[in-house]
Amino acid sequence: MPLVAALAQLPPSAPAVLMLRHAEREPIVDRESGWHAALTDAGRAAAVALGRRLAPWSPAAIDHSPIPRCGATATSLAQGLRAEGCAVVPGRDLEVFSGPFIRELDLVLDSYLGMGNGAFLRAWFDDQLGQEVIQPARSAAADQLAGLADLLPAQGPYLGLVISHDWNIALVRDCLLGQRHEDV
Repeated sequence: MPLVAALAQLPPSAPAVLMLRHAEREPIVDRESGWHAALTDAGRAAAVALGRRLAPWSPAAIDHSPIPRCGATATSLAQGLRAEGCAVVPGRDLEVFSGPFIRELDLVLDSYLGMGNGAFLRAWFDDQLGQEVIQPARSAAADQLAGLADLLPAQGPYLGLVISHDWNIALVRDCLLGQRHEDV
């Protein structure tokens, strides 16, 4: 597991904050189901298992997007951590890790549904959608990074987990780390 291997490279006293996508969810079939798509049983089980694997980096705080599947993922991760005897700081729902970069939801949804996820993200990351529709990608990525930095304490050991969405993660990877979402 690359995540666990990366954490193993950190000094034992180092604090860390990780942004993770919510666990596997039910399909999103229309505009309304985007908010309510629940985790699958496999998604909940995977989040519990990941929590157990992250136990060596306890204590942990788990914050999340206000979208319900992110909160459910946080709950399952906490369950796995606690099963290993780890301390878990209760999480908060933080708007910065949902979609604060969306300025015109209907136009974003129309573009997303019309183009498909990959083409939509590329158009956004290449600033082809218009800033009246969605915040320019580099600026949105900087806001995501600032949100993560705000959660990093001055001293460790401590593991901060942020449960977010694939768009948020792809945004940071593509715009700040130079890893095109098409290649990852």
